[in-house]
Amino acid sequence: MSREGFAAEIHEINVEDERIGEELGFLGSPTIRVNGLDIEPAARGAKFAGLACRRYPGGLPSEEMIRMALHEALAMEGQA
Repeated sequence: MSREGFAAEIHEINVEDERIGEELGFLGSPTIRVNGLDIEPAARGAKFAGLACRRYPGGLPSEEMIRMALHEALAMEGQA
């Protein structure tokens, strides 16, 4: 975030059980959201997937995927 010039709060949520996972629409670990939007656009319509590991193309979420989500959130804020 700092490389892109973003200053924001980061909240880490420990999803301890399925009830919390369902309430949050948890898609597996790690799930990363920027202003509530999943960093993976294709997953945004998905529902609770259970307490499982999440797989991304290439294994882990890429810096580029996170960077794109940050810029998308900034653009959406500008439209509000």
